[in-house]
Amino acid sequence: KEKAKVPLLLSIDGEWGLAMRLDSTMAFPYQMTLGAIQDESLIRDMGRIIGSQCRRIGLTMNMAPVIDVNNNPANPVINARSFGDRPLRVGQLGAAYASGMQDRKVLACAKHFPGHGDTDADSHHTLPSVNQSRERLDSVELAPYQQLIDAQVAAIMVAHLSVPALEPQSHLPTTLSYKVVGDLLKKQMNYSGLVVTDALNMKGVSNSLPPGEVDAEALIAGNDVLLFSGDVPKAIAAIHQAILDGRISRQEVDARCRKILIYKYLVGLRQWKALSIKNLEKDLFHPEAIRLRRNLYRNALTLLTNRNQLLPLQSLDTLRPVLVQLGKVEGSEFSKRLQAYADMPVISVSESPDASEKTKLWSRLKSHNLVILSMHRPGEKPFRTKRWAKATQTFVGELLSYKPGILVHFAQPYALAHFDEVLRAQAIVQAYEDVPDARDYAAQLIFGGIPAQGKLPVAIPGLFSSGIGLSTPAGFRMEYTL
Repeated sequence: KEKAKVPLLLSIDGEWGLAMRLDSTMAFPYQMTLGAIQDESLIRDMGRIIGSQCRRIGLTMNMAPVIDVNNNPANPVINARSFGDRPLRVGQLGAAYASGMQDRKVLACAKHFPGHGDTDADSHHTLPSVNQSRERLDSVELAPYQQLIDAQVAAIMVAHLSVPALEPQSHLPTTLSYKVVGDLLKKQMNYSGLVVTDALNMKGVSNSLPPGEVDAEALIAGNDVLLFSGDVPKAIAAIHQAILDGRISRQEVDARCRKILIYKYLVGLRQWKALSIKNLEKDLFHPEAIRLRRNLYRNALTLLTNRNQLLPLQSLDTLRPVLVQLGKVEGSEFSKRLQAYADMPVISVSESPDASEKTKLWSRLKSHNLVILSMHRPGEKPFRTKRWAKATQTFVGELLSYKPGILVHFAQPYALAHFDEVLRAQAIVQAYEDVPDARDYAAQLIFGGIPAQGKLPVAIPGLFSSGIGLSTPAGFRMEYTL
């Protein structure tokens, strides 16, 4: 960067913060977890902190937020990277995230236009199709993008999709379509910010044209920034030939370059100076960032059912609770926090217990009158959801029929799809991610140390509709903090 005559605009793909691409840095919640939060100011604060962390290591652009409406539970590439399945809410939270980063002079990039949520294929490997009418696209997929445009988002990324209602030419990716980029996005939706392609080495577009040619066609379609070119010298040569052939004017190319220079100026690159690594780790793990991350998980926890107002738990003098942990468990934050409120044994069982394991468990549960069942999936990725096995579903049904129970789900909501057995629980807490802060606060919610405030950001097929979430009182018991 020091050798560049014109300061470089450095970017990262950091949807949940620097940790999406850089180890030993802070990870914030996935966007679906954030989608459960009702206080938009927390999302804006997160944007500011991620923006500050980006600036601290010299980055001035973040390829986030994702504002695709995830209305396909089988989506293999967006999924929990989305704020949810309600267009207005996705746009509101996306605008809050983007404005927070841009407050810190980090360019936000909304993606993946015109909407990658209703797909069942991954554009890294193939060209997915969105076969919806223009009216449906306007009301669902395109709506959050218009909200972000109105909120002056700095950049929008174009996806590699086949959308016949927008581009009738068969197998022409939206990235290479003037109808989608130049006409729809820039003219009809009146967008004047930076238009960025998704990575040009992805199969969704690279199968269409060879390196170099695909770059030229993306520029002609209306894109300003060509991301991850497969061959930069070939791209330069192909663009130069396109100018000579009259397929794009030199004035138009100059205008795109000038736009990029303006954004470099706006983020302060004219005064660029080398960064110091002194106190770098301390700055990236600032107490304010740690506190906010905890608060995000605290506010996301969602109470889906609560029969007879069981939660927060009362009458502890007559309760004989036991914690049954299902699956691989990493960290003891949940069990230790539960035990800080009430004495209870902890029993771990495999994800699909056999008959012998069940028999031993039933014997150990005889003296208890309440089971807290926690379902764990540590390290679960946001890109796709693995539903619980049928054997697991059967076991959960048997357990919740044997003893009254509270189910705490430390996994993505879609994993519960058509899992009817969970409805036997007296209360269900959706915790979204199996991470320390979620585990700590889920235990506090059960005992009333914190209130339940979250709303389900997506529908769980066969069980719960999007937007539901029960409330519990604040201040019922003392809250544990740092």
